[in-house]
Amino acid sequence: MVGSAAWLEKTLGRYRLEEIVGEGGMGIVFRARDTSLGRDVALKILLGAPDATARKRFMREARAAAMLAHPNVVTIHDVGEQEGVPYVVMELVRGTSLRAFVGLPMPPSSTRLRWLIDAASALGAAHRAKLVHRDVKPENVLLSEDGVVKVVDFGIARSAHNARTKRGSPRWARSRRRARSWGHPRTWRPSTSRDSSSTAAPINSRGVSWPTSC
Repeated sequence: MVGSAAWLEKTLGRYRLEEIVGEGGMGIVFRARDTSLGRDVALKILLGAPDATARKRFMREARAAAMLAHPNVVTIHDVGEQEGVPYVVMELVRGTSLRAFVGLPMPPSSTRLRWLIDAASALGAAHRAKLVHRDVKPENVLLSEDGVVKVVDFGIARSAHNARTKRGSPRWARSRRRARSWGHPRTWRPSTSRDSSSTAAPINSRGVSWPTSC
C-alpha cells in the first residue's frame, strides 16, 4: 500500500483527501472534502491489502455502525470502495481526543464524570443495537470544540448477532485471533482477554477504560 502522504489530494468517490488527521493499526483518517455537498468530512481507509473477506467485513460493520443515532456517537455518512480500497465517511469532529489530557492537570471531577457518562451512554446505545466496540480508549473518545463527547472508530465494532459462533470451531478460533489483533490489551473487554465465547459474556456499557490520569 502506498505511504500515507501519497493519498493526499487523491479522490475516492466524491471525496477529495486533503489532510491526515490520524493513523492507527487498522487505517488512516483524513479530513476530506465532499465535493458534492461542499462540506468537510472525516474519511477512513482500511490499511494494508485487505482480502475480499476483510473488505466485506469492514463494509458490513461500517453499515451496522451507521444505523446508530446518538449525540455522543460520530455519525457515519457513507461507505464505499474504490480500486479495492474500502473507506468509511464520517462526521468531522473538530477538537481533540481524551488522550491529549493525559499528563496534564486533571479537569474537575464533575467534568471527567460527565465525559464518562456521555461515553457510556454512547456505548449503551451501541449495545442496544447489538454492536460491541472493541477498542474503547482515550484516542477513540473525542471532545469537540464545544465540549461534546463523541465516541469514534466503530469500524472495528462487531455485531453480536454475527458473533454467535460455536465455541471451539475453526471460525470461533479465527474470531478470537482477530479480536486480539484489534485494539490494545489494556482496553480489551474481559471476554476478549479471556478464552471464552463472546456470547457467554454479557454486553456491558460500563466498560469504558482509559488511563486514570485522564
